[in-house]
Amino acid sequence: MELGWNMPTRDMVFSFRGRSKNVPAVHGWHCPMCGECEFDEGERRRYSEAVYAFAAAVDAEDAAKPSHINRRFCRLSVCFTLANITEDIMGLIYTDITLSNARKPGIKPLLVSALVDTGAVHLCIPEHIALQLDLDTYEEREVETADGTSRKRPYVGPILVNFDKRHCLTGAMVLGNEVLLGAIPMEDMDLVVNPSRRTVTVNPANPNFAVSKAKCVTTTFARSQAPTWEWGC
Repeated sequence: MELGWNMPTRDMVFSFRGRSKNVPAVHGWHCPMCGECEFDEGERRRYSEAVYAFAAAVDAEDAAKPSHINRRFCRLSVCFTLANITEDIMGLIYTDITLSNARKPGIKPLLVSALVDTGAVHLCIPEHIALQLDLDTYEEREVETADGTSRKRPYVGPILVNFDKRHCLTGAMVLGNEVLLGAIPMEDMDLVVNPSRRTVTVNPANPNFAVSKAKCVTTTFARSQAPTWEWGC
């Protein structure tokens, strides 16, 4: 057990719509700080299939009980109030985005609440999102997490991201237990963060369509030589 951090097995709890599913004895590297697990071979699919089946069962149960759904929606304003209080305390910003498989339009898109982090680079999604969208794995990339450790994680795609009539095509790191919206998709869709209101909006300078910047930085001329151009974004 390296530095007391590597735990061969641990039960993992997945919560969905106020209900929880315990997946027992999950093999892998369990981070003591964030709770994320780097699954051993075969465990990633076992865990993902378990939570996907649980989420589908919850959907089916809610669909069969309209009175239960009505009661849950009646409490929605209270839930939003509590969520806003939590975000005010923690200083977190969340926004709703839609994710879909760009190669398989027959798969139903997912509306998710994403944590906005302009300090992160990529879009990051949990394993069960990648499984539900049936995304292709292109490669494994090394990722440095908040505790300073580096691990290899799957890079999947292609994902079509939608926000308020803005779209971008990107890949995603399979990492963590919630969707994280990083700088690349935000820049691609020309979105900005309003820190005082803790909201995400389209760039007010470009309200009708996204604008990308690409400009010449320097131009170097030398005698008897062709101009040398250096480009930057």
